Amino acid sequence: MKTSVTGYLLFTKDLFSSTKYTKTSQAGEIPKGISTDVLYLIDRTSQAVRNMIHKMKGDYLLRSKGKEFQTSLFICDSSQSYLIASGDIKGTETLLILFLKPGEQIEIFIAPGKKKMRGVLLKQIQEGKFSKEITSLRKMAAKSSGDIFNDSLNFDISLPEIDLSFDLEEQLNFDIPDPMANLRALDSDYSETQKPIKKRASGNRKKQRGRSEKTHSL
Repeated sequence: MKTSVTGYLLFTKDLFSSTKYTKTSQAGEIPKGISTDVLYLIDRTSQAVRNMIHKMKGDYLLRSKGKEFQTSLFICDSSQSYLIASGDIKGTETLLILFLKPGEQIEIFIAPGKKKMRGVLLKQIQEGKFSKEITSLRKMAAKSSGDIFNDSLNFDISLPEIDLSFDLEEQLNFDIPDPMANLRALDSDYSETQKPIKKRASGNRKKQRGRSEKTHSL
């Protein structure tokens, strides 16, 4: 059977947004209409949203940031650990098959020219008829993503060898400086500077006593 699924995209949820998903890998042929790095998944399944919208168009809305790409998603199988949904690329006959894990990731499988065969193709996917193509595209995307990651880490992180060996006795064999030496030196300098001052003070007192005696004798 001719391969119907020719392209694959994987988007992972952004940590800081409840609706933003960032592309992490891809494989195969990617149409220009969905060549975007960021998608937003809007949940339309809540009753509040249904009451606001008179005519419900899909269970989810998937769009790019600038809305160059936008499609309604219809859930066709919720019995798995993920949701199987379908969408399309506006203005083309390309069918999109999505494996959704809301809050985690979005897998998009691209089937060009199969828009009018939506029901048939979805049933075949549920029956596992495209499991080989799906597995192959996943492996190609994982390898491509891994090669980019490995190339970005391809640098030398080796550290130079450091010789930590030493002779303990040699390391301990050194003179310990006397912590009082500086204090004794300072004290000695202080004493030397004070001696002349004391002598001058003593001489001044003698002169003052002499003058005082002369004054009394007169």
